[in-house]
Amino acid sequence: SEATRLGRTLTRTEWPEPLRDVVEQGDVPVERAIAEKMISAVARELSDGWEVNFGLLHRFWEKKRDCEVPQGYETESGEKLGHWVGAQRKLRKKGLLLTSRERRLDKLWFTWDAIDAKFERNFELLLALVAREGHADVPKRHVVEDGEKL
Repeated sequence: SEATRLGRTLTRTEWPEPLRDVVEQGDVPVERAIAEKMISAVARELSDGWEVNFGLLHRFWEKKRDCEVPQGYETESGEKLGHWVGAQRKLRKKGLLLTSRERRLDKLWFTWDAIDAKFERNFELLLALVAREGHADVPKRHVVEDGEKL
């Protein structure tokens, strides 16, 4: 969010939905005020981390033109982008990824199902091999131009 990029305290409407739900259940105004300040700080930390990783994913997309980040991929600065991407997939699958974040990832053509994407990519490679060779009998150790094993 704009607030996290500017480093300012988040307003209640900018908090992640699960955190807003916790505060809205509070009964005592003083406790509620303290909880709001604490939750705002936590929300900013969580949002900041997400924004940093989203920025790294965007850079990856600019270079590769896809978001198929390998599981163990680390950026030059040592950020575990592959792990973060996997975590976003798991959050979405469990229904815990914020809709706004899902939409932002969708704008980068985020790959939600890595296994399905790999199958589709390999199937396209197989079709190209069939068109070129006239058969689908793939040699055991066949490697395509980009180094991918078929």
